[in-house]
Amino acid sequence: MARFLSWEHLSREQIVAIRAAPKQPGAPTARHLLQQYLSEQLGEDQLRNNIVLDLFAYTLQQGQAWGFDDERLSCLFGIIKEVHTASVVQQLTIERSFAFFKDTLINHSIQRPPFSTGVFSQAEMRSILDWVLDTYYRHYKLYQYAFTSRVTMSVSTYHPTSLVETAPLLLPPLAEALTEEQHKQQLDEQQHQLKEQQRAEEAAARAAAEAAREAALQEAYEASLPDDIKERVMLALEREVAYLKKKMEEQFQAQQAGLIARLAQLEAAAKPAS
Repeated sequence: MARFLSWEHLSREQIVAIRAAPKQPGAPTARHLLQQYLSEQLGEDQLRNNIVLDLFAYTLQQGQAWGFDDERLSCLFGIIKEVHTASVVQQLTIERSFAFFKDTLINHSIQRPPFSTGVFSQAEMRSILDWVLDTYYRHYKLYQYAFTSRVTMSVSTYHPTSLVETAPLLLPPLAEALTEEQHKQQLDEQQHQLKEQQRAEEAAARAAAEAAREAALQEAYEASLPDDIKERVMLALEREVAYLKKKMEEQFQAQQAGLIARLAQLEAAAKPAS
């Protein structure tokens, strides 16, 4: 069963509004109405949208010039829209696109339900065929170019010599090469040094963090003490320091006196012997 395109893309009310558009001053043009009716089907590329709207507007204008009624005008619009959509989406060659157009036009020019319907007469079919050949298919390659997706390629070139790996200028003699055991030992030493360095860095980081924590605690402790307590603590520390200093001086003097007395005894014991 064939698919009939009358009222498929434009309803009777929309066709009537398009016919009346040029007759009403200040009203939207037929092209603006088409843009409004097809807003959900248009893409984001404004250039392509303008090309499609021009094609459809000229199609309706030509149909009105032929004196088509609303049904035939809607059917003509549907045929052109279906052919253009299939051509750009499937990237049809001009031969396949024209074959699709011809079959679609014939399905709407012969009264043989449910396989075809006689919307257009034989003379109208020939007029449509000649007009489409002289307009759409005359510029078919331009339509295909405008609606072909752009692909940007990045190409890098390499000279053959750049693909060849060159050896270093000075190669060490084989006699100086390391054995597998020496190489393994060297790698183990490097890993050991790396681990030791990491441990030292971690220990230094922990010590710095602990010092910062103690300093912060000391600062917080001192900030929490009242001023009078701080003064009393300082006085007590000063007294304790003075007491310790005095005691150390007394011990030093006592030790010095003991040493002097011991020396005197040794000297006294040494005189009779001489």
